[in-house]
Amino acid sequence: MQRLRAHWTTIGSLALWLSLSWLIVYAAGGANTIPPHVVFIPVFLAGWRLGVWAAVATAALGGIITGPLLPADVAGSVAQPVTDWSVRLGFFVGIGAFVAVIVQRWRAEATRAMRLAHREQDLAMRESIFLQSISHELRSPLTVIMGVVYTLEQRAIMSDAAEPLIESLRRGVERLDRLCTMALASVGVLDSVDPGSAVPLNPRRLMLEVADELSDLDGRRRLMVQSPNEERSIGSHPRLLRPALSALVENALKFSPSETPVEAVITIEAEETRISIRDFGDGMDPEMLGRAFDPFIQQDEGLSRRHDGMGIGLFAARRLIEQLHGELAITSQPGRGTEAVVILPTPELPAAKRLSII
Repeated sequence: MQRLRAHWTTIGSLALWLSLSWLIVYAAGGANTIPPHVVFIPVFLAGWRLGVWAAVATAALGGIITGPLLPADVAGSVAQPVTDWSVRLGFFVGIGAFVAVIVQRWRAEATRAMRLAHREQDLAMRESIFLQSISHELRSPLTVIMGVVYTLEQRAIMSDAAEPLIESLRRGVERLDRLCTMALASVGVLDSVDPGSAVPLNPRRLMLEVADELSDLDGRRRLMVQSPNEERSIGSHPRLLRPALSALVENALKFSPSETPVEAVITIEAEETRISIRDFGDGMDPEMLGRAFDPFIQQDEGLSRRHDGMGIGLFAARRLIEQLHGELAITSQPGRGTEAVVILPTPELPAAKRLSII
């Protein structure tokens, strides 16, 4: 509506300038007294605001108004020769179209440069947010590690009380290792792995371990793992698959109500393995879904955001899955939750490797 109003304002300005052009030449005594080149003002304005065809139409209308509708000599009521005003009309149209094309190209280049500048500015801002977030995310497990180490150094604990502290220390170190892996994946440092170097692992067991690691989000209670082949193992690389699944499960737990479950369905077939992780949270609108795999994008941003994170979870998870020669797809509907589907190849494991399951 605002754009249409602006167009009508421009059209009104063009009509005013064309009328003034006729009046100026007529008041001066006619076309023989001064050339009606003042018509170029509305022609250039039309080319700038409305485009090439508007400039051509304005030039043609201006040529007619200052041609057959304007005397050559007002005092003697002498009409302009047809050849004079027709040549002038063609001149107006040609110059107007040429200038309009140049102006439109210049505007297009200026618009692209402005968008690029805005994109670079936005990227710089997100990089700043990323650096702040990563310092916080890395500091959290380090704080746990340092706290546990300090407590152990005090020697004021019993041996039976040391076990949970050591467990907290282990989880903090493992989380720090996963964050480093995610960060490396997000910047493309990790190389693609060789499918022949895969080791056997049980997907259901791996998902339960991920749930245990996300105890701060009540992962073990909320994550419902369904697997028709509970004891079947697949060949993969846990150092890459674990942080990818952890990021997907963590997102599902964070962005859904604490009283709702998160469903994980594992389907192992001869050619591929599908791992579906579905939550029942707010979901994402189409615009946010289209940017879900962009780095440093978060559903709630700014200082008032409800959830911590670096904004690289889905981006890095997809990179890790691709390193495993797999695929990651996201579907979501506002108000109905989000589903992440991981598709991995199911390589044939040598008999020797089947004996050892991670």
